Amino acid sequence: MGRNDGNSNRKELKDVLTTDGITIDYIGTVKNGNIQDNDNEGHSGATIAQISGYADTPLRQKLQGIAVLTIVYHAVSVQVVTLMAGTNDMIGQDVANTPTRFMQLIDKIFTGSPDATVFVASLIPLSFSQSNVDQYNSRIQSLIQQRISSGQKLVWVSIVYGKCDQLGFAGRCSSELGWVCENGAGVV
Repeated sequence: MGRNDGNSNRKELKDVLTTDGITIDYIGTVKNGNIQDNDNEGHSGATIAQISGYADTPLRQKLQGIAVLTIVYHAVSVQVVTLMAGTNDMIGQDVANTPTRFMQLIDKIFTGSPDATVFVASLIPLSFSQSNVDQYNSRIQSLIQQRISSGQKLVWVSIVYGKCDQLGFAGRCSSELGWVCENGAGVV
């Protein structure tokens, strides 16, 4: 997301976690970026329905320690899933029902990986559809909080934005410095 090297946030995430002594093995059918362990299941331009279809493909990769991945399901011993989905649905893809499709995707993840913790990120800004993004983020955050209250292992990750003066394809922020993840402990 928003990176010229194709690594997304995977290198920084792996660096932080391995410094803390956590073993990481990214998994997935896609290889992007210049990091050594560049496996992932990120699909640029995909809608939630398309992402759900990718989830039907079993991944048969043996994992060691903890697996951190992007949009990967049905894998062996998956412990963590990072998920940002819905941006492409904001472009006229039955926007009103996007939260329903998203929660069906969450259910599919837990069906395939019941012991996983899923980190759900808010959507990035879209210059031409920001009201849809704002409504979606608010609704998804509320639905995720309800699931957390009922005991599901979910974490809401609010993406906050600095100045984004580099709008790329489809009006999305393409600046590597235009966004950061923020949690209760501070900025990550």
